[in-house]
Amino acid sequence: MDLKAISADNTILKYADDTTLLVPQNSSVTLQAEFSHILDWSSNNKLKINKLKTKEIVFHRPRLPKKSLPALLPEIERVHCVKMLGVLLSDTMSPTQHINQFISQCNQRLFLLSQLKHQGLSVEAMSIIFQALILSKITYALPAFAGHISVTDINRIDKFLKKAHRRGLVNQVFNICSLIERNDRQLFLSISHPGHCLHYLLPEKRHHSMHLRPRGHDYTLTHISTTLFKNSFVNRCIFNTV
Repeated sequence: MDLKAISADNTILKYADDTTLLVPQNSSVTLQAEFSHILDWSSNNKLKINKLKTKEIVFHRPRLPKKSLPALLPEIERVHCVKMLGVLLSDTMSPTQHINQFISQCNQRLFLLSQLKHQGLSVEAMSIIFQALILSKITYALPAFAGHISVTDINRIDKFLKKAHRRGLVNQVFNICSLIERNDRQLFLSISHPGHCLHYLLPEKRHHSMHLRPRGHDYTLTHISTTLFKNSFVNRCIFNTV
């Protein structure tokens, strides 16, 4: 596809037949202009944007006054939460709604495991199924939102994991903080390779002539102005892997 954003400040992401437009607050081209450009491109290429399925979401601080929000796009619904590649994103970057969803689904899958236990399936076999059906659901895209999980939600997830072990449906107790650390480490190691599609997100490496003590990485520490920015995946790993 030759669809490109008008401004280098803005980003167009494409996956299958879905297109996502990202426009930051301080952009040289407004959201309205970029969206009009997409509509024009679609028309010129004999395509049609389904405006009923098109949603707008404005990411903002939790207590931002409504009057500070940008003007609505014509004929486009503004929502407080959207699903992207199976992850629910709220306008305040809180993952609570996503966690609500996967805990509900995982509780249903616990019932399935309970039925298998009643049929005489061993704990070892059930543990394999638990990791395939339940743990994979909890850890799906975990690095993307792990830094924004509240203490309340951490306790909710850990309570669910302890319940599974208490019922004899898994042979060990998992906890979300250990899962976050493991998944962060694995993904950070992967994107350190230049060929990885997320490698461009990493900051430049430091160049020094002195022999310093070994560190977990050679990347420069990014200037951090907000907790939300520091808790994002790359910055979280940069500061935690020392």
